Amino acid sequence: MHRFCTKRLFFLICSVSFSYNVFAEKPVLELGRISHLYEQSVGEIVIERVYAELNIDIDVIHKPAKRLASSLRAGIVDGEVMRIYQYGVNNPSVVRVPTPYYVVSTAAFSHSNSGIELDSPEQLNDYSIVKIRGIVVTDILSQNAIKTADINSTSTMMRLLDDGFADIGLTHRLNGELALQFEPSLNIQVHNLIIDERELYHYLHIRHANMVSQVDAVIRRFRDSGELEEIIAAAEQAVVEQLELTKSYVD
Repeated sequence: MHRFCTKRLFFLICSVSFSYNVFAEKPVLELGRISHLYEQSVGEIVIERVYAELNIDIDVIHKPAKRLASSLRAGIVDGEVMRIYQYGVNNPSVVRVPTPYYVVSTAAFSHSNSGIELDSPEQLNDYSIVKIRGIVVTDILSQNAIKTADINSTSTMMRLLDDGFADIGLTHRLNGELALQFEPSLNIQVHNLIIDERELYHYLHIRHANMVSQVDAVIRRFRDSGELEEIIAAAEQAVVEQLELTKSYVD
């Protein structure tokens, strides 16, 4: 009886050890990304390629920006696909992968009959602004505006502008233009002025700080070889094709 129990114990230990080794060879990270944003869809594709180089699988969950930030601070997710540099400032729960891998250009959108003309970002202070909740860059740009309102999706923002709820909407230019493609009845214009342009970085929870150098090395190798530019171009095309296929602006 004793020998039988010993054999069973040995078998269980081996089984557990085998399972652990399998997962150790192919770990899985749960990353978050902001819902309903074009650039986040692109970033998801790019960052999957980065982790594939490290033989690491990732699962990506979609959440509104503020809720996602809370999840990362609490360690519920392992990292975020991409955010601006300021996102990591004074946030001890996260670590920034040093090399940026995408650039976001913020544009202003308004009703075509509004008569609004923009020559400088400072003019935003003269208007009421609607923006995506939890996006740090548009929070900064609109902090001195007459009035601000936060919503969860670009499509909602465009409809509010069309209804006259606010004077100006702020979002990534391509994000807004794509949203308008699927809302052809809306009378919305995009202003030519580049309101802001910032680099985007990958973030990890502090418990994964030991992975930063590995991830950064892949991004730098992609960048230096020119492969990053090719990956981004393919990702942007894939996102546009998916949107055209579904005939709606969804993430």
